[in-house]
Amino acid sequence: KSFDTSYKCIYTGLCYWDYRSHGGQFKPELLPALPRYREAGLQVFGCSAVKGAAEFYSSVPDYRKRQDNVDWWVEAAETHGPLAGHIATAWARFNSNLTPCDPLPTVWPSALYAAERCWTGLGSSRESCERRLLAGFYGLRPEAIEVAHAHYFITEVRAREAAEILGQAKKSARRNRDILDLLELFAQLEVLNHERRVHFEQAGAMLHALESGRAQADLVPKLKGKLAEWQRQAEYLRKELARQLLKRFDKDEVEEFIQDRLLLTERLLNHLSNLLKRN
Repeated sequence: KSFDTSYKCIYTGLCYWDYRSHGGQFKPELLPALPRYREAGLQVFGCSAVKGAAEFYSSVPDYRKRQDNVDWWVEAAETHGPLAGHIATAWARFNSNLTPCDPLPTVWPSALYAAERCWTGLGSSRESCERRLLAGFYGLRPEAIEVAHAHYFITEVRAREAAEILGQAKKSARRNRDILDLLELFAQLEVLNHERRVHFEQAGAMLHALESGRAQADLVPKLKGKLAEWQRQAEYLRKELARQLLKRFDKDEVEEFIQDRLLLTERLLNHLSNLLKRN
């Protein structure tokens, strides 16, 4: 059956994607095709990303980079505009065959910042937005700025500090405490993965000795102690992440997400456990 040609396209806009942070600073060379699009009479929408723009396996957006991405787009609109509008994208997966990234609840700090910044423009400030996030979204005192900063530490080497700050903050939160619960768990997951990477490099350097049962005697008890701690933490994270994520997502997606974050660590821990039994 032929298409009904009586309908006409009312509006077409072009989405200009660029998810890079660029330190939050706009330069005309970042959007080299923009003049050509305008000359062609196209309506152009700027497109930032508030999640799903780092590694495909990330669990929490890098909030600083997501905010920087929005900042330079806002500057582009005000200094090299007008743009038809702005779209703050939030990807669930990099493609259908890859693991789910950054669960939607973790997007709020960057999504609310994008809404604030695009609405008020260059006249707003990041600190002001953060204080209103604390007071309005979490119901915390606005001066608890260390809680806002803890969001940034989740994807950095200060993840342990972030977990402690978020864990304390949720006790005082009057709203959306479950978001802080989830962010605390992801900070703990980052701590576990960081420690696993560091210590497994050390274990790898003595792999032959471990396999042959000739590992240095004073190192084996230390490794066994760390191993027991990691295994307890992995078991706790698997259980708590499932409990939190099942509130919002279906069972299969939650299982896929958790397996992709913990399965490698669990298997490496089991392998190390078997090696230590020989020593």
